[in-house]
Amino acid sequence: MLPSGSQKNSYRFDGGYLQVFQQVTMNHERVGTLYLLSDMRQWNIRVKRYTGIIVIVVLLCSSLALLLSSRLQKTDFQAHFAFRGHHENGVFEQELRGSSHQILWR
Repeated sequence: MLPSGSQKNSYRFDGGYLQVFQQVTMNHERVGTLYLLSDMRQWNIRVKRYTGIIVIVVLLCSSLALLLSSRLQKTDFQAHFAFRGHHENGVFEQELRGSSHQILWR
């Protein structure tokens, strides 16, 4: 069913449809109006599907980042205390001097 009356160049969303009106002119004289009616249901379904995919990807990436950061923090925490304990025993300073000596002679 076509809308009645003369329509200016415009578009509007109405009841899940996109309606487009475009005047057609020839030699600067209006000869008619182009009317397009597009069903937006498929577009809405596609947007919902892509939104779901994006949400899943973001949740997976966030979970992976949380897992990796927690493991790295544990490793860094353990390495910090191992380094500190090694230093407190005086062994670290001797190893450091020995390794720098080796580096200089190579």
